[in-house]
Amino acid sequence: PMYNSVFLSPLIPIKDEAGEWYYGHVDFFLSGANPVGSAYVDEREREQTRITDNLMATYRLATGLNFKSAWSFDIINIDEFIYENGMWGDCRAYDGRTDEGRTDVINWQGINTLDYTTTFGESHNINVLVGTESSKVSRDAVNAYGGGYAHPSLHYLASAANPLDAWSMREDYAFMSYFSRANYNYQGKYYISGSFRRDGSSRFGPDNRWGNFWSVGL
Repeated sequence: PMYNSVFLSPLIPIKDEAGEWYYGHVDFFLSGANPVGSAYVDEREREQTRITDNLMATYRLATGLNFKSAWSFDIINIDEFIYENGMWGDCRAYDGRTDEGRTDVINWQGINTLDYTTTFGESHNINVLVGTESSKVSRDAVNAYGGGYAHPSLHYLASAANPLDAWSMREDYAFMSYFSRANYNYQGKYYISGSFRRDGSSRFGPDNRWGNFWSVGL
């Protein structure tokens, strides 16, 4: 519509003498483009529903020993609908065209940890943490195009005489991790720490799916 608005001659009216959208230039200039009429006749709809939440709980198992569980999820649903009329413009050759699509995404993550802190001999302070982390993303999408409507009031794919194109996709990928960390300090002056984690991702092949990572600090 923006392109046609720029190049359309100002001599071409928006409506004809009967008050209908004008497209008398349909056979010789910009396929009868009428940007104002398209804004009223064509349809573009996009509806998105999204649910997100975070949940967390901590439980004291014993003195200095705590269990923590944290979960989050993100659910997205997108519905799209585009109808371009067949009387004028780019979709005149199709007798009108409709594009309908739907996308669903589910994303969740969970982290569980055990944390232990203690002091002995009044000078030695120790903190140990072990845990797991997991996440997964699932995405589904489908899209279809159709055209050839017997009447201008028909806009949906169920009424299209000619299927034009369609595609769909589905993908899932997951992540899993086991991790640990240990910290020690003497009288809050001298510190040593170490960590280790083993991560796995479904994005890699079976022979390269897992990796080990560690660190030591003084």
